[in-house]
Order: sequence, then structure tokens, then C-alpha cells
Amino acid sequence: MGKLDKSFFLNTFKAETEDHIKKLNKKILDLRGEPGNDILIKEIMRELHTMKGAAGMIGFKPIVRITHGLEDLISALMEKKISMSVIDDLVFDGFDSIEMILDAEIKGEEYPIDIEKLIRDISDITGKKYVSEKKPLETEDVKSADTVKITQQTEESKSILHVEDTIRISTSKLDILSNIVGELIVNQVKFKGYTNNIFELQELQKKFGKIFNDISKRSKEAGNETNALDDEKLTDINRFEITELEFMEKFNEFTRQFNETADSFSKQTDHLLNIVLNMRMLPISSVFDLFPRTVYDIAKKFNKDVDLQITGSETEIDKKMLEFIKDPITHILRNSIDHGIEDPEERKKLGKPAKGKICIHANHEGDRIYIKISDDGRGLDLDKIKSIALKKNLIEHDELQNISDDEIKKIIFKPGFSTAETVSEISGRGAGMDVVKKNIEDNLCGQILVNSERNKGTEVILILPLTLAISSAVFIRSGEHILALPATSIELALRIDNEDIKSIDNREVISVLGSIIPIVRFENVLNLPKLGKQTQFIQNSLYLNDNKLHIIIINQSGIRIAFHVDEIIEEKSIIIKPLSEPMKKLKNISGLTILEKGEIVPVIHVPELMESARGIKYVDKSGDEKKVKRTIKQNKILIVEDSFSTRELEKTILISVGYNVISAIDGLDAWNILKSEKPDLIITDVQMPNMDGFELTERVKNSDTLKNIPVIILTSLEKNEEKIRGLQTGADTYLLKGAFAQSSFLQTIELLLKRPE
Repeated sequence: MGKLDKSFFLNTFKAETEDHIKKLNKKILDLRGEPGNDILIKEIMRELHTMKGAAGMIGFKPIVRITHGLEDLISALMEKKISMSVIDDLVFDGFDSIEMILDAEIKGEEYPIDIEKLIRDISDITGKKYVSEKKPLETEDVKSADTVKITQQTEESKSILHVEDTIRISTSKLDILSNIVGELIVNQVKFKGYTNNIFELQELQKKFGKIFNDISKRSKEAGNETNALDDEKLTDINRFEITELEFMEKFNEFTRQFNETADSFSKQTDHLLNIVLNMRMLPISSVFDLFPRTVYDIAKKFNKDVDLQITGSETEIDKKMLEFIKDPITHILRNSIDHGIEDPEERKKLGKPAKGKICIHANHEGDRIYIKISDDGRGLDLDKIKSIALKKNLIEHDELQNISDDEIKKIIFKPGFSTAETVSEISGRGAGMDVVKKNIEDNLCGQILVNSERNKGTEVILILPLTLAISSAVFIRSGEHILALPATSIELALRIDNEDIKSIDNREVISVLGSIIPIVRFENVLNLPKLGKQTQFIQNSLYLNDNKLHIIIINQSGIRIAFHVDEIIEEKSIIIKPLSEPMKKLKNISGLTILEKGEIVPVIHVPELMESARGIKYVDKSGDEKKVKRTIKQNKILIVEDSFSTRELEKTILISVGYNVISAIDGLDAWNILKSEKPDLIITDVQMPNMDGFELTERVKNSDTLKNIPVIILTSLEKNEEKIRGLQTGADTYLLKGAFAQSSFLQTIELLLKRPE
């Protein structure tokens, strides 16, 4: 067979390795708190072993060398030869190096690290002999494909993974599927419009029948009086009546069938939409799991001790939104550690524990997701914020006198704002918190709330929609224009009298909810033309002649503004279509939606609308394997491997040459499969959860019904005593992942199955 295309396996290996490193980062941080925890050390060793084995199968010799060195470090720690404080930074350097190697390989770039120095540093600590690698093994060029793991499982659920398969698919395919569903939704909307047309035709048909009956009646009356109607004309009238009745019967049957089809189509489309949206939902832990290491690194640079507590990691969020929340939360954490959490000595003087505390929590509430990041630090100094804002010309002095505390807190999100007195690698350049605003408000149309109390701490709340694809919207009319407002941004809709509008400091306001709220005309904010002729919406308005003003109050990140609109039409779910060039920079508009009759309606970008309404200028941040011939008979092979990428690589190789393959994720899973399936050969890893490969092999060889099945052990364990143990369990062959060669692998299987070449 020809060379194996490894592009799929490299990308699944990358995704799997990143998952391993997330877990390892957390476990190493946990181990710092309880360095004698042998269970934790064994878990770390197993993660490293799995990662090394997968790297060996793919052909990543540099990663194999690094993970092997890290195993040596943890082994020395387990044997009490070294302490945790000696190795933690070096272990983290190893994890970072692996990620950088993967990124460089994907991009086709040189490795940005000195691998030999890292291996040498590890050898110096472990006392193992340093061996230089003069000719690093290069992997084949591969192409990148962004992949997402749709079904996430915890360690506890791995034993039942064969019940519900885990798949990895490219997000580009999901995007295509989402677009198709979007078009189906458009057609669904049009179906509703067609239904209305049928009702109109039915009404016309009724009018037609009534007119015909009147004509027929008058004609008959005229014929009785003058005897002018002959039999032929009466026959024509009767035929017309019969035709009209036949038409009505067929038309009514068509209407019934059409309505049934439209109803079925609608239900199927809604079901498909829910499936697609659920496919895109991932646990927020895929981002949250990065933060323990982030907090550790930042706290170390500032010589602070910080405890991070994370809850709500199981909360699911749209994959697209995950891409936007990592950087904002990272910046908030950085600011909490740099500006919020005090130095240990200062905290002691204030009666606080020397170790600072940061909490991250996520949860669903209705159709929104709340992410709360809080610390127990010094809190925001509003006077200092005002002083810096004036000094850096971020706000005018007159404006500063009239804004609320909530608006003062929002200044920290302005580009260029920083309270740091010196510029460092971490802070002081005035760049950071504006990223929070851009990603959360501008890109996700979310909200940011800030609560703070001096010497008690600060809480930042990010409020996000569940998904960017579908939303509930309130349709309004302003002038001659129909517009859609995201319903989640609307706090209250009401009608008031003109006399309810007051003037304070030359600004129109209304008193609602116990607060004085500024009011603006919607068309003035968007510079819409004044109303001309009446539209259908005006003619259908329930409040056309009651002289009441229609008001919508929008609450964006704690700031309220009342908007006077000409009409509040209705609320319903919509599909939001993103703007295309050259409309992407259209101010105050985030996308478009389509109504039943095909009308295109702009969807308002609420954060931009609020900025426009407040008069604040908005700035855009904007070698060849030997071929082995096969017989027609398909032998069944059971693969037992806990590493997804390694399991899939083995499976693909075997399927490509004609074998029938079944797989298990650990020894226990395989043993359960063997109760109902009898493969012709078993290939098993050794170190796996629940039951390792040695125990599985012993069970197979001690079973009267299974003992004749050949067993191949394919593992990273390379010590002589490990090889001897493997063969003593009854394994027919012991192969090393680090020396894996596809041709010899297939020939070994061929030999054990006694199949001719």
C-alpha cells in the first residue's frame, strides 16, 4: 500500500494533546498543594504515557523525547529523589514546548524552542544521561483542519463510551450545515406566506361563487318573465355550477394537503435546527480548563499567591462564542491579579488571608449565559479612574460631572485606559480591557456588568446570548422602516403620554422603574427619514389613534436609555444572517433577517446603538511501505487503545487493507465486547484506565473460548522487565509504538493470522 495520509491523525493528535495538557496543567497545580499524593502522580504518569505513545505512532520524535523526559521527572518525584518545587516550572516549560512544536508543525515553520536545552535541563535534574538528537525526525507536511470534539466525556464515563460514540468533525462542515438550515428557515418563513396567499384565494373563490349565484339567480328570473332562456343556456349554467363545485372540492383538498405538508416541513426544520445548534454546543470547560495555568503564571510574575475556584464548567455554549470569550476572561484575570489582588503583606495588614482568591462561575438563566469573574482584592478606585480618564482625555470634564458610578466603571473598558504607573510585559500600555468590550459587546452583542466595593473586591459579569445563530427579536417601526431589536436587550416596553417627558439639564428624560432615564427618538439616532405615507403596519396598529408614545427601554451593561419608536409590532424568533461586504461596517446594524413575504429587515446592533444614542463616537477596531496482498476473507481485529488518535490511526491502516475492525477504549470495555464478539486477533495497549493490557491478555489466555486468539501488545513501555511481563501474560508479540513501522506491523498481523501474502 502507498504512504498513509497523516493529516487527519495529526489534527486529531493535536486536539487530543491539547486536552492532555489541559488536564496535566491542572494536575500539576493540584500536586503543588499536595506533593505526596501518589494517586495524582500516577494519573499524571498515565497522561504523559498516553501522550508519548500517540506521538510515537504519528512520528513526532521531539514530543516523544520531551514527554519521556517529563516521565523521568515525575518518576524521580514519585521515588522521593526530588521535590515538587524543583520541577514544576520545568514541567510547565515542557508542556508549553509541546504546544509550540505542534503549532509550528501545523504552520510549516521552524520550531521556536531549543529542544536540546530543555532535554539537557531535565537530564541535569533527573541525573539521567543526556543523549543529543542530531537529526530530528521530521514529520510529513500536513494540512490543518480546525476540529471540534462534539461529545465530551469525563474520566468517570469512559467505561461506557462504546454506547455513545465520540466523533471529531471539522467546524467548516458544521458551518455549511448551519447555512443550509438557515436557508430552510427562510423557506419555512415563505411557506407561511404561501399559506396566507391560499387563504386570500379562498376568499376570492367565495366572492366568485357569490357573484355567480347572483348572476344565475337573476338570469333565471329574467327567463321566467320573458321565456328568453333556452335549454342550451340553462345547460351552460348548470355545467358552470358543476365545474365550480369540482374546482372547490379539488382546491380544498389541495389546501388540506398543502397545510399538512407545510406543517410537517416546519416541524422537521425546527427539529433539524435544534440538532445543529446542539452539535455546536460545547462545555465551557474547554476554555475554563486553561485558566488555572494562566492564573499560576500571572501570579508568579507579580509575586502573588492566588487561589482560583471554578464552578459551572459543565455549562454548554456555542462553539463560535467560545472563540470570543477566552481573551476577555484572560484580560479580566490579569487585571484582577495585577490591580485587584494585594501583595501578601498588604493583605495581612488588611486582615485578609495572604493568599488571594479569584472565582469563575458560569450558568444558564433563561436564554442567556452568565459568566462571573470575582476577586477579593482592593476593588475599583472610582476617583482614580476619573482622574486618569481626564488626564488621558478619555472624557470631558463637564460630562464627568453628570455620569453615574456605573458609567465611571465602564471607563476602564475604553482603549488607552490603564491605572498602571509603569509599563511592563503584563500591563501599563492601555491595551487589554478594551478587548473585553470588543469581544463581548461588539462581537457577541453581550453585556458587561461591573460590581465593586473598596477593599472587598470586584465582580465582572459577562451576559451572553445562548447562540449567535437564532434569536428572539422585537420588531419595531421607526418612520417608514421596520427594524428588529434583540429581545434580550429590552428591559421594558410601555406607552406614555407626551406630558410624561421632562427636561433636565437640556436633556429629555422620563421617570420609570424609580429611575430618571434619558429618552431619544429612534429615527434621530439612526438618521432615518421622516414618515411619509402610511405603511401596512401603521394601518394595522392597535394604537393608531390613542396618541400614546411607544417607548422601549434598553438596558445595556447597566446603562439605560429609552427609545421612542413609532410602533411596537411583535416579538418572534428569527434567523440572523451576517452582513456581507461592503455592508459589514454599516453602523448600528449587526445583520439581517427575512420576513414571511421576503422583506429584508435589519437587525440592530444594540451596543453600537447605545453608543450612538449617548453621543459617544464609536470607533471600529475594527520511506515506502511494502504492499501486502489480501485474500477475500475479512478477518475481524479488536483494537484496545485509550488514545483516540492512536486508535483511529490503527483502525484506518487495518481497514485500508481489508480487515474488519472493532475497537474498545480500555481493557474492561474490550472484555465486555469479548463476551459477545470473537475477533480473529487482538491488538492492545498496556496503560489504560479500568483494566490495563496485561490483565486483559491474561484473561483472554486463561479463557477456554478465547485462548487461541492471537494477541499483539503495542505500547510505549520499553523496559526489558515490561517486555518480559507482557510475554509472560501470553501475548504473541510485543511491539513498541516508538519503533512503529506500518509494513512490519501488517506483516506481523499476517503471520499471526497465517494468511498468505
